[in-house]
Amino acid sequence: MDTIETVETGVKGSQRGQVFERLVETMRGLTQQGLTRLIAEELETEVTECLGRPRRSLRSLSGSQEVPWACHRCGGRQAQDFMRDGHYTRGLQTLSGGLSLPVPMLECQVCGASADVEFAALPKHKQLWLDIDEEMVFGYGADEGMRHIAERVGKHLGWPVSANSVQRRLHALEAALREWRERRWETPPDVLMLDGIWFTVLRPTGARFVDRKGRNRPQQRKVKRVAIIALGLWSHTGETEILDFAIADGEDEDTVVELLNRLHLRGVTEACVKLIVTDGAGGLCAAAETVYPTVARQRCVFHKLKNVGDNLLHPQHRQAILEAAAWIYEADSLPEAELRLEQFAAQWGDQEPAAVASLRVDFAASVAYLLPLGLQEPRRFRTTNALEGGVQRRLRVKLNQATAFHSTRGTEAAFLLAILRLNAHRRRTPWVYEAQQIPAKLYKS
Repeated sequence: MDTIETVETGVKGSQRGQVFERLVETMRGLTQQGLTRLIAEELETEVTECLGRPRRSLRSLSGSQEVPWACHRCGGRQAQDFMRDGHYTRGLQTLSGGLSLPVPMLECQVCGASADVEFAALPKHKQLWLDIDEEMVFGYGADEGMRHIAERVGKHLGWPVSANSVQRRLHALEAALREWRERRWETPPDVLMLDGIWFTVLRPTGARFVDRKGRNRPQQRKVKRVAIIALGLWSHTGETEILDFAIADGEDEDTVVELLNRLHLRGVTEACVKLIVTDGAGGLCAAAETVYPTVARQRCVFHKLKNVGDNLLHPQHRQAILEAAAWIYEADSLPEAELRLEQFAAQWGDQEPAAVASLRVDFAASVAYLLPLGLQEPRRFRTTNALEGGVQRRLRVKLNQATAFHSTRGTEAAFLLAILRLNAHRRRTPWVYEAQQIPAKLYKS
C-alpha cells in the first residue's frame, strides 16, 4: 500500500488556531478588495454609459444624449454639460465586510454645481448593500423568523442587527409587488381557481396599557382577515402558477371583482379561460360571474359532499350516503350525472331530505367539468384541492410562524415572498435564484 509523507511545517499545535485565524482574515480581506474593485468598476462603467463618452474625451462626443439624473441647482440633463470631478469615499456594509468605495462625482459646467447622481449599483442613502437585502429576502421567503435572520446577518456584519431593522427592509417590497402584479402571460392559463385563506392581524383598539416593563403601549385586538388566492392552471401542460392575491376583511364580491379585473387586464380573459373553480362562497361565485360571465363555473365537489354530510339527520347513514353522493361525480357524461342524482334523491329523499336538497343546490355548477370545454383531463378540476392542498397548506406555514400580522404592508410582504418561492418551486427554480432578483426592486419608487 502506498503511503503519504507529510512535510514538517514548523508550526506547533498551539499555533494552529492562530494560523487558521490569519488565513480566514486574509481571505476576508481579499474578498473585500475584490468586491470593492468590482463595484467601483461598475460605477465607472455606468457613468461612461450615461455620459455617452469615455474618460478624458471631449464633451461634444456626448451629442444630444441626456443623463438619467439632473444637476441639483439648474436641473440640466444634457450629458455634454457634465464633467467628471474626481471621487468621494463612501462606506458600505456587505456580507463580506465593510467597504470604502471611491464614488465618481460629476460637475455641471453650466452652473458649477454637482450632479445629483443615482447609481443603479449603489442606491442612495443606503448603508447596507443589496447582498444583505438578498439574504433577508431569501431567509424570510424560506420561512426563517426575523430574529433568526437578524442574528445571521449581524454575524456577517460584525455588529448587531435588530429584528425591527429586518422587518422595515422586508416591508419595503411595494415595488416588487407592483411589478409582479403587472406581468402578463404570453399563454394565459385555461383554468382559474379561487379560494381564500384566513389569518390573524392585530388592530389597535384606541386604548392603551402599561406593560410589565412600565412602557405605555397601544392595546390591540385580534381580527380575522382573508387572502383570496388566484391560481392559474394550464390543463394541457400540467403547469400551475399563483397569479395574484388580494387581502380583505372577507370574501366579498367587490374585493374579488377587483382581483379578477387585474387578471383580466393582464391577459387572463374569456378568450383563454375555459373553467373557473371555486367553493360555495357567495362573493367568489358572484365575482366570477360578473367578470367572466361566459366562462363555465365549477363548484368544488369536495365542498358539495361536505355540505351533504353536514346536513344529515341520521349520522348512522353518513358513510352510505356520502358514497352514494360521490358515485354521482364518477359519471362520464352530464346526462348520466343527472340520472344518478335522481336515483340518489329517490333512494335517500325521504330519510335525509336536507342532505338531498343541499346536493341539488347549484348542482349544475358542480358538474361543469363534464361540459365539452376542451380541457385535458377535466376531472382534475372538480375540486379546489390543487389550491387548498398545493398552495394554502404551504402558505399556512408562514401564517403560523407569524402568529399575527401588525400591518397590511407586512402581510403583503409575507404573502408575496411565500408565493414567489412556491412559484419558483413549481418551475423547478431554486429559491436562491429567485431571491437574487428581488432586492434591486426594494429601492424603486
